[in-house]
Amino acid sequence: MKTKQSLARGTLMANVGAVAASIRIAEQPDARYIEQKYAQILNQGAEPLLPVSASLQGFSLEQIRHAHKNFSPNQFVMGGNDALIYNSYLNRFLPSSLVNPAESNHRLDRSINPLIGEVIGKNQTCSLNDYVSLPESRVQGLIIVQAGQVVFELYPGMKAEQNHVWMGLSSLAISMVFAQFIDEGKIDIDRSISVYLPEFRNTEWDRVSIRQAINGTSGLNITPTQQTMFDPNSYMSRFLAAQFGRPNAYTGYQENWLDIVKQIKRERGGAAASEQGVGPITRAVLAYIAEEIEQLPWTQIFENRIWGNIKAEAPMVVTLAPDGTALSHDFILSSIEDAARVGMLLCPSWPTITNTLVLPAKLMHDMRKRTGLARNSASHAFNFDKVYGDGARCLQGYFGQGMYIDTKRDYVAVYFSSQAFEPLGCPSKMMEYLRAAANQFY
Repeated sequence: MKTKQSLARGTLMANVGAVAASIRIAEQPDARYIEQKYAQILNQGAEPLLPVSASLQGFSLEQIRHAHKNFSPNQFVMGGNDALIYNSYLNRFLPSSLVNPAESNHRLDRSINPLIGEVIGKNQTCSLNDYVSLPESRVQGLIIVQAGQVVFELYPGMKAEQNHVWMGLSSLAISMVFAQFIDEGKIDIDRSISVYLPEFRNTEWDRVSIRQAINGTSGLNITPTQQTMFDPNSYMSRFLAAQFGRPNAYTGYQENWLDIVKQIKRERGGAAASEQGVGPITRAVLAYIAEEIEQLPWTQIFENRIWGNIKAEAPMVVTLAPDGTALSHDFILSSIEDAARVGMLLCPSWPTITNTLVLPAKLMHDMRKRTGLARNSASHAFNFDKVYGDGARCLQGYFGQGMYIDTKRDYVAVYFSSQAFEPLGCPSKMMEYLRAAANQFY
């Protein structure tokens, strides 16, 4: 019988082999070099040998030193033992800034319904409780809020108050700021990126509108995949290394993330309408536009407009690039309950967490409509990974983060995870459980 460790190693090696094979098939000249880099990455800290419960127990000095010694974007995205440390303590590895709420130490009321744990998701054979407890699920925390009260929560791999990296869920924070910009007439979503960033003129961003950036249809060669994450010549790999303050793995030189973004070309033969997904680079550009509009750092913008109006558990943590730019596109951290509060701003129970109408009054009504939105409606600032027929929406992030929002049911669910290489192209198993719970109980 295979042990959990051998299964974890087998999964990791399968991922590595698949990516290396795809690079060879594509006849990339750096295939051998990339495979060598993979071999270097395959160390104890890159393998998911530890259960996620290790994060509950704390980490030894040796483990922490190992994580520091090997810290890099590649080591992080491998999703191994070191990633468990990075996911909750990234601000110990990168400089960071705090975004203060209107009120700290605020806790949502509880009205726990244990029957939610017995729900079985679509096409699943086990209950939500059983699925979350599976070692391979790698779910660290789950919270469900309905009508402003926490109705279910589980913490198999983190403490309730522990911070965790948001990854792709951070796009919701960016969308909320842009919804305000649109409502205030500060942004026309059909104008070019370079209109708002003059330094981007005469680059490929001239041909990308705000709408295309938000919708992930830029047509630029910036899609985050396993291959682009590890190919040292890709824009994605170079961008992440620069933002982490690490030298390019191929040249050995430290680059500036903004210089890399300006060099980006279009997908080979691609048009702007080709779906490429909303990746970290696009989200970083949108946050940079916000800074240019407000002439303030992103952390201050988000505090002034969103988080500073909310009663929360604690400040939000935003990591920073070497030049002080906020890594707002992925690398923000908060407790899971505070993440749920951001989703609650789109629901009728928003007065539970704020005394101020944070988002445009017409936004929630418009988001329930599938057609007929005004051209420059604030709703166009949002791009969810999936919109269901009943109007519920979901967002997913790298490592298996997820948020499910059903405004009609006043229902928000968030889960944090450490599941490397979970495909983002379709809803995860967790989403099916969360949707089943919403439909069955609310």
